[in-house]
Amino acid sequence: MKILNFIAYVCWGLAGIFIIIAIAEPTSFMLALGLSVSLAISGVLFFSFSKVIFLLEEIRDSITGSSAPSTSIEQSHSSNSNTVVADKSPTRTIEEISKDLEEMKKRVAQ
Repeated sequence: MKILNFIAYVCWGLAGIFIIIAIAEPTSFMLALGLSVSLAISGVLFFSFSKVIFLLEEIRDSITGSSAPSTSIEQSHSSNSNTVVADKSPTRTIEEISKDLEEMKKRVAQ
């Protein structure tokens, strides 16, 4: 997320400015120093949130196998006509599912 990185850099820049103000203005040293520390911590948090979101997107993309999420409209409608396109996933009969369930129950019982 580029916006989170941008916000983090702005926070760090403002923290640097407030440190300079704290050094230059001795009467408001504690106020400016407190603001600079809180802005620096906020920058770190925004930057880390950006990295977390980036990693979650990478995990999602590796699981789904695509770099962009596909919309349901593109999947459900054909581009040439108004007919609905069925999913290409293989279908299983009730007997096959029941057989697999029985086999799993036998494995668990052992």
